Amino acid sequence: MAPKLSAAFQPSAQSPPARWTQRRPMRSLPSLAFSAVALRGAALAAPWRPQDLQLPDPSAGGRSQVFLLGPSHFLPRHLEEARVESERVRPHVRRLGRLSDEGGGVARPSIDSMALDALPIFHRSTWELLAEAQRVYPRTVLLVPNWYFGNRYVESLVEDELFVDLPLEAYNVVREKVNDKDNQVMVRHGLACLHRLAGSFPHLKFIFWCIARRTLIPNRTSSVPWEGQYLQVVSRFRRHTLDVLKYCDRDTFTRRHMKDNNGHPKRQGYDLIFRLLASMDRQTGITGR
Repeated sequence: MAPKLSAAFQPSAQSPPARWTQRRPMRSLPSLAFSAVALRGAALAAPWRPQDLQLPDPSAGGRSQVFLLGPSHFLPRHLEEARVESERVRPHVRRLGRLSDEGGGVARPSIDSMALDALPIFHRSTWELLAEAQRVYPRTVLLVPNWYFGNRYVESLVEDELFVDLPLEAYNVVREKVNDKDNQVMVRHGLACLHRLAGSFPHLKFIFWCIARRTLIPNRTSSVPWEGQYLQVVSRFRRHTLDVLKYCDRDTFTRRHMKDNNGHPKRQGYDLIFRLLASMDRQTGITGR
């Protein structure tokens, strides 16, 4: 029998508990800075800082149709390798212009993408950036990160304080903390964060790219807890999901669309993401603002 979430993590994405939607002050974790040394020596330098994260200024070139927040997939080096043209409009923000399908390629809306390496779902910046983007962009999408980013802080996660400030460092997965017990905590806390986002921002969309990479694996059993696997989260957040399996099959998803084991897209992968983003404009009444 498949394992079930505890009662605290059972609500639907459309009706999150009141305690998850209260705008209470978010706590910081300055006392946890020592843990960076306790696990595999000193932590890596921070690739980004919350104080540097700003959305594009509409008075200086406007904004695109879609804001896409995610981990490293839309960093310049990955876009360039896949020959996806973009321009820098802010620190950590790249603009991908609108493309039509007249030339036989994959159409896409204009996109402002913010790529934050190893972004934890539960980082305070995740909440704040999506909240701001919802106010000023026609469409907002979260490319949902790896459940385990920021797992060095797993012992400090609590149900009623979902999004937190973290010490200024890299949040890459710590291998020593990848185990059955901690994985369950990370997945359940991540699900709680997504429930709060979905309940607070009804037009927000999720692409579970990283989760698909780690759980749609032909002839292999994933180590990701059952409730955090792709088919389960898509079912749980159906109204909010742009489903990669709409345009591909599960047996070939990874081979056709990934260039490495970390799930970074090759050109076919970016084209799939663009098709998903373009599909939002055809879902009248669901994502229309």
